[in-house]
Amino acid sequence: MYVIACGFVSGLVGWGLWKSGKKTQAPIAALIVTGLFWGAYEMFLENIFAKRYGGTLTITIPEGNKFTGITWKDEDLWYGWYDPKTSECTFREESRYGMLEGKVLIKNCSPIGE
Repeated sequence: MYVIACGFVSGLVGWGLWKSGKKTQAPIAALIVTGLFWGAYEMFLENIFAKRYGGTLTITIPEGNKFTGITWKDEDLWYGWYDPKTSECTFREESRYGMLEGKVLIKNCSPIGE
């Protein structure tokens, strides 16, 4: 639905400028609007869509580490992994705004079952 709305608004902006005689600005403005929609999705909306509307959010655990857990805290996603080489557990926040993401590092960590 978001992609359809993005395409509709971008097309409407481009079409409106094209019809008003600004044929060189029309594609540029449509691309700018598309970029704004994409930026909003990447920085603000990805977590919300995944949590509330069944979207997909992909998390990659660093190579050689073992996944330990995941949870939601409001609109932010926290996930963790264990690095057996350094005996450290790391928990990271995938935040709603994508800018202020927290990280918790536990040294000398030994998860149950390790």
